[in-house]
Amino acid sequence: MKREGMKSGVPDLVLPVARRIWHSLYLELKAGSGSLSENQKRWMEMLTEQSNLVAVAYSFEEAKGILIDYLEGRL
Repeated sequence: MKREGMKSGVPDLVLPVARRIWHSLYLELKAGSGSLSENQKRWMEMLTEQSNLVAVAYSFEEAKGILIDYLEGRL
């Protein structure tokens, strides 16, 4: 993935659509009880400091809910 331009620690999905106080949504997808790496935590902190909403989803339903809530302005 790095050869394709991916950066280590950057969340999996980016929705570059502004809503409410946020510039965009970054969504990290985790399977089961997966945990965040220190690099992921640093990226998430930096993105939040730049007025982006950052979220972690542990299932498809949770990711879907976050995306819908963001787009409808509930987050």
